[in-house]
Amino acid sequence: TISDVVEQTGTGYEISEYALPDKTVIWELIITINNNYAAYGYVTIALGDQLPGGAAEFNALTRVFPGCENELGEKGVITVVGMSMIQIRNIRKLIKPQGNRFVLRYYNPAAGNRIVTVGLVISSIPYEIPD
Repeated sequence: TISDVVEQTGTGYEISEYALPDKTVIWELIITINNNYAAYGYVTIALGDQLPGGAAEFNALTRVFPGCENELGEKGVITVVGMSMIQIRNIRKLIKPQGNRFVLRYYNPAAGNRIVTVGLVISSIPYEIPD
């Protein structure tokens, strides 16, 4: 689980505590945004080995879900609304993180604090993804 508090308007970054196995399967994604506003925000999950110092460093990282796209046409970005939860099950996505960790970016375009929590259910499977 990766969690971050984004205060007021702006961008927050967070990184998972542990490095991922060489072959990792993502089974489930959960995103919650806790705040008192109906405003939206943007979550992007990437692979990296350190917390980025800004947008340029984060943009150089590999996106975990490059097929997602927000209304602005940005690849790998998931749009979320305040006081909401997104849960996607049975993803079965094989990634090869090569010792990297999950890196989270949350962009908050509206005023007000946000508590962003991203949970990923993962496993390491050395040869195949079972049915």
